[in-house]
Amino acid sequence: MPAAKVSKSVYLVKPGEAVYRDNRVVFASSSVVLVEDDDKLLLVDTGLWTDCDKLLQGLEELGLSPSEIDAVVLTHLHGDHCGCLDLFNCPKYAHPSEIARALSLGYDLGCRPVPRRFSDKLWILDTPGHVYGHVSVVFEGEEVVVAAGDAIPIADNLLKRIPPLIRVDAEMALKSMERIAEVADVVVPGHDKPFRIRGLKRKPKIR
Repeated sequence: MPAAKVSKSVYLVKPGEAVYRDNRVVFASSSVVLVEDDDKLLLVDTGLWTDCDKLLQGLEELGLSPSEIDAVVLTHLHGDHCGCLDLFNCPKYAHPSEIARALSLGYDLGCRPVPRRFSDKLWILDTPGHVYGHVSVVFEGEEVVVAAGDAIPIADNLLKRIPPLIRVDAEMALKSMERIAEVADVVVPGHDKPFRIRGLKRKPKIR
């Protein structure tokens, strides 16, 4: 699938996907989102390690190369979201607790603590539940677009108010989804197509 425009200044470089079987995730590869914030280019997540060719192709279709990316924000540090990080020689950011978790497992990805705000239009929303240090990236352009990572893995998680299958805290995850729904016009899930959510305000439930 070629790179696609999500909204003005926001592009889906590579779509995410997930395969579920017997209430288990058997394959997952994250969405990769590009945000053009004035003269800066920020990438959200970098996919699975096998996605690097697709990621490079998506950037090329947008007329870009990895060297032109100014910063990478990782929603969290699971391997299906940071697998192609080595392609980028720019500042890389993640939540401090995710950096600490990765280091405790022996992985130093060279990430810095993510700032709360990159500009007036581009800011970070804490969305714990999948992991404690999960963040989503909010861009306030003509529409408010949220790159949600695994706070909303697929559209049905929000539309049916079901917390992510993989999570550390279901109630926390549901509250994070509600937080996203309060601000977003468009959501880019971690493993699904972008979708619009305005007007969807049903009560969450836990399964």
